[in-house]
Amino acid sequence: AWGGYTFVLNMVGVHAAAQLFVNGAKNFSWNLYKAYAIFYFTGTALAIRVPVVGWMPLQSMEQMGPVFVLVIANLYAFVHVQSKKMGEREFSIFRRRMVVYGVAGIFALLIAIVQSGKVGPLSARVRGLFVPHTRTGNPLVDSVAEHQATQGDVYFKYFHFNIFTGAVGMVMCVFHKRSPARLFVAAYFFVTMYFSSKMVRLVLLLGPACAAASAVALAALYEWIADEAMTVMEVIDPERKRAVEQAAAKAKEDGSRAARRAEKKGFGKSTKQFRISDTPAYMAKWFRENPDARKAIAAIVFAVCFSIGTSFLNRCWMMAKGMSEPSIMMRARNRDGSIVMLDDFRESYWWLRDNTPEDSRIMAWWDYGYQINGLGNRTTVADGNTWNHEHIALLGKCLVSPELEGHHIVRHLADYVLVWTTRFAGIMGDDLAKAPHMARIAGSVYKDVHPTDFYVDEMGRPSDYMRQSLLYRLHSYGKATDVEPLEKYEEVFQSKNSMVRIWKVLEVDEESKEYVRSGANRRCDAGGWYCPGVYPEALEDVLKGKVDYQQ
Repeated sequence: AWGGYTFVLNMVGVHAAAQLFVNGAKNFSWNLYKAYAIFYFTGTALAIRVPVVGWMPLQSMEQMGPVFVLVIANLYAFVHVQSKKMGEREFSIFRRRMVVYGVAGIFALLIAIVQSGKVGPLSARVRGLFVPHTRTGNPLVDSVAEHQATQGDVYFKYFHFNIFTGAVGMVMCVFHKRSPARLFVAAYFFVTMYFSSKMVRLVLLLGPACAAASAVALAALYEWIADEAMTVMEVIDPERKRAVEQAAAKAKEDGSRAARRAEKKGFGKSTKQFRISDTPAYMAKWFRENPDARKAIAAIVFAVCFSIGTSFLNRCWMMAKGMSEPSIMMRARNRDGSIVMLDDFRESYWWLRDNTPEDSRIMAWWDYGYQINGLGNRTTVADGNTWNHEHIALLGKCLVSPELEGHHIVRHLADYVLVWTTRFAGIMGDDLAKAPHMARIAGSVYKDVHPTDFYVDEMGRPSDYMRQSLLYRLHSYGKATDVEPLEKYEEVFQSKNSMVRIWKVLEVDEESKEYVRSGANRRCDAGGWYCPGVYPEALEDVLKGKVDYQQ
């Protein structure tokens, strides 16, 4: 997944920084310093040997965080060494100066890195974690529905009550029995909770963190309930109960005597005034002196937890059943209320598998690339790997251009074109609904495409440019009266519920197809491990008009 290794790298850096901050310079851990330094230098040295990664760890802004943590760790180490040579007052002044100089130095280093131009800016996907969805500046990233902010009900849907106990567990990891492992759980939960709130697809990252943090809170609760259950004889056995009451009375009397002695000395006047900060002490004292109430509360808490746990188990089975169903098949209801399965997508992909030559190339919007490849066993022009912005823009240009202009490009790239037409089955999120996104992506690279000219108004009427586009004609021919027969495409398949249409490209350029099939378009590195391809030579005139997208 994009950014997967970047997240792991930064998460390790966040954990190291949190430990440095919590421990302080006086309690600096050389073990932490050595472990993090070995991790960073060894990991970076190995990463840059991977051709796809290259020098990105040192040239990508989103991977600069761990570098700054390493700088901070060295500052902490220097301050720690100096603390052994100074007195308390002298060290306090020195530490304040180091904080000021250190912060200023890091900001100066950051500005120098940015101004040098050797480190790229944050990618649009990462910017999407800090700015509202659809405002990253990258039309390709903004077009993805999974990049939108997460609604609150999503958390309860997928995590149930664990989303609440996870938050409690995070706080406990910081303030109760703190350790490096617990500090990692707290940092992990906090970071993934923030990221998941910004991008719905990142809710997946929150799963392990929520489970670990929730376990911390629930384990502490169940330990207390178990302790109360083990000492239940305090309230059942009369002799034990009498002994506990006597011990509580004695402790109370000793406390009263101490309070009276303090009051005589002039220190006890404020003890009769209740303060909010005294609440935990009062509650702890009340719990010690009232074993009957303590056991009753433990029993009630256990019953509530058992009830919630049962509800959680039922939710797990329900979610497992729902998520195990095929994502390309949907349930729907007929007008008589009977349930029907909409199987058009699988039907279309299998048609490609069974009725097209094995070397066929399928053009479709990138959303369906993996499905066509996996289920249809056919090569796709684009899939979910959307790092190549210019390639997706070329695909968008093909679809939003007029038929003949688009065919001039398509004939060199594809043998068939697949179009989603789900609005004819009552589902509006089809390719026609995505056309404005296609135009924006194409227009970000090919300036002859004007995104604002492609739209369908609230009455369902397409704009003039939309009506002339290849996409609209492939989508609506035979369904709308204003669409004339296509000259360069032949419809070869339409699914049962008219949700998918497949068109054969006429006059395919066999020379361009052979150029790609023979591997002559590959440009491999010295080791032959990484082999990016180039377009057929016949598209050079089209490619001259592109302007590579800048983040």
